[in-house]
Amino acid sequence: MTRTKCSPVAAEVSGDPLERDVELVAEDVREGYVSAEVAREVYRVALDSRGQVEQDGTRALRKSPRPVRNGSTASVAWDGQ
Repeated sequence: MTRTKCSPVAAEVSGDPLERDVELVAEDVREGYVSAEVAREVYRVALDSRGQVEQDGTRALRKSPRPVRNGSTASVAWDGQ
């Protein structure tokens, strides 16, 4: 019998990745669904060496401008909640 994991991320291919709960992103990294690099670059979530959310780092990432498809930049405010 072969067991497979179904990724909750795969089911959520639409929408803004920055609206995904940061704790769920961290869980996805710990479970191996996405890498820490994807968490940082796509979801703008900073993780420590144990895969836990670094609140200050995540806040800084999410406040910094990010590229959008048309080449301009966009910024997002996140209060750590």
